[in-house]
Amino acid sequence: THSGQLVKQITASVEENDPASSLSYSFDGKRIFFTSGLSFHEIDVRTGQSTRLQEFGSRPKFAKFPNRHVALALYQEEILHRTKTHELPQRLRIWNCDTNEILYDDFIPIEKQTPLWYPAVSPDETFVTFSWGHYQVRYDLVYHGDTITLGKRSTFERLVRVRGPLAFSPDSRYAAASEKAPGRLGSFLDVETGEVINRFDADKLKDDGTSTFGCRFAFSSDGRHIVSSDYLGRSAVWTFPEGKLVKVLEQFHANQPYRATPKMI
Repeated sequence: THSGQLVKQITASVEENDPASSLSYSFDGKRIFFTSGLSFHEIDVRTGQSTRLQEFGSRPKFAKFPNRHVALALYQEEILHRTKTHELPQRLRIWNCDTNEILYDDFIPIEKQTPLWYPAVSPDETFVTFSWGHYQVRYDLVYHGDTITLGKRSTFERLVRVRGPLAFSPDSRYAAASEKAPGRLGSFLDVETGEVINRFDADKLKDDGTSTFGCRFAFSSDGRHIVSSDYLGRSAVWTFPEGKLVKVLEQFHANQPYRATPKMI
């Protein structure tokens, strides 16, 4: 990242017509995780060897634990058309990426069959969140030796339609949620109470309606600032929790902004 030179190019075996997605480094930087089709893979960064670790009944929605070799995925037991996904309950699987041992695999306890999306594990690994229609849902993570189960559930304050996983502050006390809302990039949340503490005003970026498609957020390491990247590629720095615009980093226009999927790392 200092010189900009290519260090290594790795070719991994993926499912036919299903390119790799959800690329993510392991916390120690020695492996790269990704999903392809109905499976979850890892790549050894040193050797470039790719290994298929887990298989699912449908495309998994993947998230990794920040500080250990553990990952989780939402999935259904069979592939359904998107208009029928509410007809089949979702399962959550948690597994150890070192041993490939499954630590948890069960149906998600939720009243309505509205599909869950965008799993995210808190930096302190005490809870996991999912988007659920207009809400974010939190489940505490309960550790029993080598197994992990879901504990207490709480639902956050109603938002406009959620457009991505929560971005957490380093201390796991706060989060930023992207929303599908004209004139709004997203909202700040207190993850203990679930209440909205502030909202992003897209007008500060001279918004032209593209914020309807949402954005991605990432906190600074000290938790005092947050970076947004919207679907026109515009990146900006804001104060937290005031939401004051500090600086627009860069701007470019895509021909089809709604197809872009920015990711902050």
